[in-house]
Amino acid sequence: MISFLLSLFKRNHFTGVLSDTRPQEEKDQDVLHEEVASGTGITWTVKQQSDWKKYPKRDQDGSGSCVAHSNAHATGIERLTFKILSALDIYDRRSNKPQEGMIPIQGIKITCDHGVIPESLLPSQYMSEYEMNQQVIRTPDMIAQAEEFKGGTPITLPIDIDAIAQVLDQGQPVLLCLSADTSEWNSFPQMTAYSLNMRHNVTVVDRTIYQDQKCLIVDDSFMVNTTINGEGQRIISEDFILKRAFFAGYKKIIPPPQPIPKPNHIFTIDMRFGDRNNEVTALQDRLKSEGFFPNIPSTGYFGSISKKAVVAYQTKHNIPSTGFCGPLTRSALNNT
Repeated sequence: MISFLLSLFKRNHFTGVLSDTRPQEEKDQDVLHEEVASGTGITWTVKQQSDWKKYPKRDQDGSGSCVAHSNAHATGIERLTFKILSALDIYDRRSNKPQEGMIPIQGIKITCDHGVIPESLLPSQYMSEYEMNQQVIRTPDMIAQAEEFKGGTPITLPIDIDAIAQVLDQGQPVLLCLSADTSEWNSFPQMTAYSLNMRHNVTVVDRTIYQDQKCLIVDDSFMVNTTINGEGQRIISEDFILKRAFFAGYKKIIPPPQPIPKPNHIFTIDMRFGDRNNEVTALQDRLKSEGFFPNIPSTGYFGSISKKAVVAYQTKHNIPSTGFCGPLTRSALNNT
């Protein structure tokens, strides 16, 4: 804590969350929530504080490792029995090391691909940036225990509190990134600052109505002394989220394809990445019938999963593998 307080006097900006500088081609491969989840009505009620989901607090001290801490926390929550996991294991794998901070989607991807080492084997609490940049030597036992927590696909959410609530209601924590100023960052942040000095990642664990507003309950590893009772939780309002949030995501196990009977549908219009309509819904059902589309709801959104499935279909039928469902692909769909 002493190192953290000293860092506040030395620093004006806190950049735990870096801008996503990946090429657009790579970003287009991200899976969006709209493609894997069908919309359902969300009911908001007052949830008493005593009933909020509560986990052991984390403390990143003065380091810029909020993305790593939030992902370690979320991954520990996802299991039936909560486990405290190491943020250092995640932070060490970031592509921009030794630069401070991380790209948020990369934090989720690291946990999906590698899992996370338990905190008991690789401590990460109350560490400075220098300490968080130490070289990590992973033993076979560390790797084996980390792999128990691997799996899933990173999913990007819209900045929509109801969409976030939908994921929470499925028992899944959400990673949320916001811009704020440290002067605002208390138990119930209000937008009072004209200039913002931090980009930060928290873990959304619950939701409620608070002061007549839809709100999220988040676990936070930064400035823990300013959280509710110093226990690591804050209340974030819908208005704050709409104006300050810039990324939300989670991980999801996407079931493998499970072929269904071929639907009786004639395709008459072209379909491409980014489309959303009933024709895409029919396309997804058709691709399921040949085992190219996973066993998830056909949402009608043509995202990266649909494009990959179309490419696989085109390859099988000797059609140029562009991912664009044009006349040649439609003809094959209608006549095979």
